[in-house]
Amino acid sequence: MLHVAKLTTAATPESKSEARFLLANGEEMWTATYFRSRIANQRDLRIGALAICHAGFWSREGEPPKDKHHARQDEWIVAAITDTADLYKGRVTVGNASCALGAVRVPVQ
Repeated sequence: MLHVAKLTTAATPESKSEARFLLANGEEMWTATYFRSRIANQRDLRIGALAICHAGFWSREGEPPKDKHHARQDEWIVAAITDTADLYKGRVTVGNASCALGAVRVPVQ
């Protein structure tokens, strides 16, 4: 699972390539694994492409966050796109989660 966080200290060689982040719950953490992301577009939605999907609570799996609070507090998943057969319905499968297109982001290179 992924969480939205605010970068507070950029990664440097002195920090062993780890960056410090402030989580929505007020905790701080250091990590070398993080993504900058953007909203996915049609060209991004292909089998095998890495994607990030707003998981929210499992009862509303794969739906766009209602607001900034939910985007920051709810969980996100990261996985490869595994199925695009429901694109015409406005959904794509990320890992094993069926995600509304508005809930899908992709890492920025």
